[in-house]
Amino acid sequence: LFTEADMHGIHEALQNEVGGLIDGFFHCPHRPEFGCECRKPGIGMIEAAGGTTEIDLESSWMVGDKSLDVMTGHRAGIRSVLVRTGYGQTQNPPQSPTLIAENLLEAVKQILAS
Repeated sequence: LFTEADMHGIHEALQNEVGGLIDGFFHCPHRPEFGCECRKPGIGMIEAAGGTTEIDLESSWMVGDKSLDVMTGHRAGIRSVLVRTGYGQTQNPPQSPTLIAENLLEAVKQILAS
């Protein structure tokens, strides 16, 4: 598990890497047994992001390496990409993702081409 400081460090590094192009970072601080709506496959984080940034859900994508990421995309009404790195090597989501990519770079290329 990451600490809050770890998460902020990761976010800062990502933001620096892409020149400040990311509008915001959101994560669920709750443990799974709390059953909160912000924890995937709940869409609370997507709703929270929509409250602080202008998100066009029709143009949005949920990208991740877990079935939960694909399920979250479906629940939020957005397209999804299952990335076959990390957990994604063994995941078979009950709902089909819009795209499947070998890695994050390939996911970006496929999204831009669609």
